[in-house]
Amino acid sequence: MKGLDFRMPRTPFDGDSGDRAQRRFFVVFLATALSIISLAVGFLVVGGSPLLLLFPVLGIAVAFVIRELFWSFFDRSSRAIGRMVHSAGNIPYSPTYSAEDALVARGDHAAAAAAYRAHADANPAAVTPLLRLAELNRRHLRDDAEAERLYLEVRRRSADPGAAANQLIDLYRATGNRGRLMAELARYSALHADTAAGAAARKELQLLKDEAASA
Repeated sequence: MKGLDFRMPRTPFDGDSGDRAQRRFFVVFLATALSIISLAVGFLVVGGSPLLLLFPVLGIAVAFVIRELFWSFFDRSSRAIGRMVHSAGNIPYSPTYSAEDALVARGDHAAAAAAYRAHADANPAAVTPLLRLAELNRRHLRDDAEAERLYLEVRRRSADPGAAANQLIDLYRATGNRGRLMAELARYSALHADTAAGAAARKELQLLKDEAASA
């Protein structure tokens, strides 16, 4: 579940018993203070006239209005904070894949693989489930060919031209596939030509070429 949903409309009168008690205390305190102030102001305005009795009533009414305005502002602010904390608004939700991690920990690798694939199919823009699925194939299912296919799929799906490059280099090193390793190192060094990582890739590529030439 993607966190708590703070988008449901709420009236200013909903809430639990503690919330209602706070509202009652607030309005009683405010109404008492405002009715006293209104009575004092009324005495200055109308003196001992019977109209003086209207001023405490007016103070109580104002107290109720202030309470609702205050609680409405507080409610909106709380929901806005909740949206930021739980990513229920415009902030994208980042899956944790905890259920899949639990399957891997239990040794149910087939179920974990199916779950990662379902995530990838449901959200074609996401590459993380494919990367996890490829790692699962490498580490547990011992299917290097499928891992390679998934890394290449990540590259096709991603807007980043260097996506899965490091993983492919590691895979080709581990499997001893020198031809594809050299091709991937050449590609990586071209993408990162002005970086230390690119220089390291060029150096490794040159070593492989020298070994191939002397063999």
